[in-house]
Amino acid sequence: MLDAEAVVRGTLLAAVVVVLLAAGLQIVRALRGLLRIRARLVAHAGSPAATALAQAQRDVARFQAARAACDLLLARAQAALATIRRGPLPPGVVALLARLRAELAAFNASARR
Repeated sequence: MLDAEAVVRGTLLAAVVVVLLAAGLQIVRALRGLLRIRARLVAHAGSPAATALAQAQRDVARFQAARAACDLLLARAQAALATIRRGPLPPGVVALLARLRAELAAFNASARR
C-alpha cells in the first residue's frame, strides 16, 4: 500500500499539472483572440473610416504646425509694430543716405566726362 506522503505528493503533482494546463489553455485562447482582432484590423485598414481617420490625423499635424508658425509670425509682427511706433529713421541715417546720394551723383557726373 502507498503511504500518506506519496499520496500527498501525487495529488500535489496532479494539481500542479492541471493548473499549468489550464493556464496554458488560457494563454492559447488569449493569443487566438489577439490574432482574430489583428485580422479584423488588417481587413478594416482600407475602409473609408480608417482612411478618414488617417486623413484627420494628418490634418491635425498640419494645423499644429500652422499654429506654431502663427505664433512665430505674430511675434515678428509685434516686433515690427514696435519698430514702426518708434518713428522714422534716426537723423544720422538720413544724413548718411543724403551724403551717399550726393557722392553717387558726383561720381556719375565725373564718369560721364
